[in-house]
Amino acid sequence: MEESNRPSVSLCSPPRRGSFPNMYRSPHRPSVLLVEDSDDDAFFFDRALRRCQVDCEFTRLENGALALDYLKNALASADGFRRPDVVFLDLKLPAFSGFDILRWIAEQNVRPPLKVVVLSGSEHQGDMDLARALGASDYCVKPISPERLGAEFAPHADASAGPARDSRFTAPREDGA
Repeated sequence: MEESNRPSVSLCSPPRRGSFPNMYRSPHRPSVLLVEDSDDDAFFFDRALRRCQVDCEFTRLENGALALDYLKNALASADGFRRPDVVFLDLKLPAFSGFDILRWIAEQNVRPPLKVVVLSGSEHQGDMDLARALGASDYCVKPISPERLGAEFAPHADASAGPARDSRFTAPREDGA
């Protein structure tokens, strides 16, 4: 695997390149999967994550193929292989688009549903509508603010609760955050 195609993992620290991340769930900390090909956007996401002070396990994957492999393993495993609590998904990715990944997740009929938040630069209503139709829990326009990001973790305050779903789709804020 080429260095640029390797996933990165951190425990709420800056995204970094490395070997396949540790895949076993901590029962007390939410796990966050960011699927984002842009280093700049990943940096701003990580900065917002730190500012909202969420104690989590954070994994970044840089393309759609890595995300599909990761999710296939996570959803098929019965031995604790990491199932993310929240997936933040860019739409425009190498290999497979965010829409392709949403379609695949929908076809799996995952129970409890996987919480997927689209994190995109697109403000097009058509993209928001399609993401909703494909099962996205929320849609946020980049960059995401710490307050907005922190709100995505409210359902995970109780570690015993499974991933939550909601149908809120957030329109872009006028202040750009």
